[in-house]
Amino acid sequence: MNIDQLITALIPSGMIIRGEFHPRDKDKAPPDTQTIITIGNAGPEMWRTFSNEPHIGPNALDAWTIKNLTPIADDVKAQIIFSSMDLPTIPFNTGRCRQTMFILRP
Repeated sequence: MNIDQLITALIPSGMIIRGEFHPRDKDKAPPDTQTIITIGNAGPEMWRTFSNEPHIGPNALDAWTIKNLTPIADDVKAQIIFSSMDLPTIPFNTGRCRQTMFILRP
């Protein structure tokens, strides 16, 4: 899957690619990371899509995000790190700026 296909795959969820980069050692990304792509929303599309589905539980948005983005990550063979998960901290993905990320490896 190339970047255009990833953009197209994200459309039904209302999510977009917020940025991407090829980390260097100083970025302290997970071992063997080739590319990091941050995924998020901009504008009302994600909220429209989310609002049109039933929600259960106190963390409905987290559950919805996991349900919608995990199959896309699987298609591109990427590790996915959700901003709500307590996973190893990546220095550039902390605090108020945390985003869901796809980690691509060779």
